[in-house]
Amino acid sequence: MTALAATTVIVAGALSACSGGGGEQAGTVKVASTLGPGEGSLNLVSLSGFVENGGNDPRVDWVTPFEKRTGCKVSWKLARDPREMADLMHDRGRRYDGVSAPPEVAGQLVADKQVVAVNPDLVDGFKKIEPRLRALLRKDGEYYGVPYVWGSNLLMYDTRAVQPAPASWAALFDPGQARRYSGRLVMRDSPLAIAEAALYLKGAERKLKISDPYSLTPKQLDAAVRVLARQRPHVKHYWSAPADAVSAFADGGTGHGGTVAPSPSGAPGSAAPGSAAPASTPPPSGTSAPVSGTPAPGVTTPSPSASSSPSASPGASASQGVPVVRDRGEPPAVLGEAWPYQVDVLGRSGKPVRGVVPSEGVTGWMDAWMIGARVQHPSCMYQWLQWTASPDVQQQVAEWAGVAPANPQACAGDRLKPGFCDAYRVGDRGYLDEVVFAHTPSKTCAGKRGKDGGGKRGCTDYAEWTRKWIEATKL
Repeated sequence: MTALAATTVIVAGALSACSGGGGEQAGTVKVASTLGPGEGSLNLVSLSGFVENGGNDPRVDWVTPFEKRTGCKVSWKLARDPREMADLMHDRGRRYDGVSAPPEVAGQLVADKQVVAVNPDLVDGFKKIEPRLRALLRKDGEYYGVPYVWGSNLLMYDTRAVQPAPASWAALFDPGQARRYSGRLVMRDSPLAIAEAALYLKGAERKLKISDPYSLTPKQLDAAVRVLARQRPHVKHYWSAPADAVSAFADGGTGHGGTVAPSPSGAPGSAAPGSAAPASTPPPSGTSAPVSGTPAPGVTTPSPSASSSPSASPGASASQGVPVVRDRGEPPAVLGEAWPYQVDVLGRSGKPVRGVVPSEGVTGWMDAWMIGARVQHPSCMYQWLQWTASPDVQQQVAEWAGVAPANPQACAGDRLKPGFCDAYRVGDRGYLDEVVFAHTPSKTCAGKRGKDGGGKRGCTDYAEWTRKWIEATKL
C-alpha cells in the first residue's frame, strides 16, 4: 500500500465541546479532502472475525502488518451483535474512528449522522471494488462506506432426501411443502430473515404488492410474520453460528467439537460469515486475543464472550477450521437457508447438498467499513480503508471468515483458489446484479416519495422487525 502523500487534514466541522438543541452534532466532522501523516492510533468497532491480529491464530493477521507499515496502532471493541454496535456508535461519550457495519445498522448510522461520507479519491483501489457493492451505500451523490465482504442467502437441500429438487422458496415457507420435512428445516436466526419470507410472498400473494422485501408496510410485515409463525413447528434449528447449520445438516446436531479438517485454501480457517456469531468453538473461558495498542475509552480486548453473539448477520467470527462430519444418531436437517459457506464446507466433507437460487431470487448482505462521525484519527482511518480494500487483505478476510471479498482482485493471480471464488460467486456480476441486498428496514419506504418530495413514510423499521421476529420464532 502506498503512503498517503498529502500534507494536511481538512476537518471542517468544529469539534465543539458541547451539543446544542439542534444543528450539527457535537464532535462530528465533514468529509476529508486531503490527508496527512497518520496520527499513530486507530480505534474501531467490529463484529467478530473482521479484525484479526494473530490472537485467534498466529497465521491470520492483517493488523500487525498494517501497524508496522503505517505506525497506526489498532485498538478495537468487539460488539456482541449489531444492536450493541449501533449503541456504541451513538454514544457521544465514545469516539470511534470506524466501524465494520452490517446492513442491520449501516443505514441507520447514516440516517442518524453517526458516520460521515467517505472521499473515494483518498482510497486507493476503491474503483476496483464491485460497482454493485459500492452503490449500496451511496446517498445523495456521496459514499458512506467502503465495501468489505458480502454474501447471499441460498436455499440448501440434501439431494438424496429432498425430491424433487426445490426450485422456489415455497419449499421452505409454504405450509404444505414445509410439512413434508417437518423437524428437518433450518433457518437463519436473524430478523432480516423476514425478507426471505417476504420474497416468497412477493410471488405467492401478489395482492400484497411487495416490491422491496426489506421495506415492508405493517400489513406486508404481518403477512411475512404469519408465514414464519406457521413454519415454526417444522423448524429443527434457527442457527446463529454458521457452523451450527453445518452440524445440523451433517449429523443432526447444532454445533461441533474441536475436531477440524484443514481448509482447502491452506488458510487456518475457511469459516463463516454472518455477522457476529462464532463459526466454531471459542477459546477456553478466561482467555482472550491480544489487541495491539492501548485501548481507547470504551475499547476493550476481544474476549470469548464478546465473540458469542446471538446475531446471524454477516461477518461472523473466525473459524478454527472446517467441521468434521460425525454421526450423532440424530435426524439431520435436509432443507433450509444457508450461505455459500455451508454449501462449500458440507460439499467438501462429502455430504450430498446443493445450494440453489430459487425462482423468486435471493437476498444478500454486505458489510462495509464506515468512518465514525466523531473520528479522532482520520488519516489512520483512511489508511485502514485502503489496507482492508487491498487484494491481499481481502484474500485473508475471505479465507478466514468464509465470505466473498468485495474486491474481485482477491481472486487474481495466486491469491484465492478458483474453487473458492466460484463457490462464492466472486466476480460474477450477472449474479451480483440479481441479488436483493439487505438494507436497514426503515419507517421511510425505500424508493417511494411523499407529496413533499421526501421519502414516503408508512413502512416498518428494524426495531419492529426484531419484535415481530421474536414473537414468531421465540415466544
